Amino acid sequence: MDLILLGAGGGGTYGGINNGVGGGAGSWKTATLERDSDIPWATTSISITVGQGGAPGAVTGASAMAGGDTTATWDSSSGPTMETAAGGGAGASSSGQIGDGPNPGSQSIGDATLTSGTAQPVAGATGNAPGGGGAGSDVISEGGAGADGAAVLVARQQK
Repeated sequence: MDLILLGAGGGGTYGGINNGVGGGAGSWKTATLERDSDIPWATTSISITVGQGGAPGAVTGASAMAGGDTTATWDSSSGPTMETAAGGGAGASSSGQIGDGPNPGSQSIGDATLTSGTAQPVAGATGNAPGGGGAGSDVISEGGAGADGAAVLVARQQK
């Protein structure tokens, strides 16, 4: 099985009379999992939780929030096993007011591919899905919410 996880984007901050700071992008996690060695034959399901985008900073004083982690969990012979792609930080953009887009912009492993959202340059706008950080505020807007994460799981049979 080919697995790609992308964490959710963080919310952009509200800066009041100054510009806010954009949210950080979600991070990537990829893995190829094999029956028997990684996932026992007795395991019948893999649970995937997609991270929710971080809340934006607001004029009411609400702080921007980090994006949620995207996870995949299954039972293995040594107990529960989890793979995690971390969510982006609140107001953690390396580009100031612009909400970060995940880097690189896509991931592929085996037969699975996932393309992320791009950077968000519009002040106060929601991050571009999936995984983009919300943009920081300008003097008339509040921060933007981060975009939700994503997950792709492709099962394949080896030849």
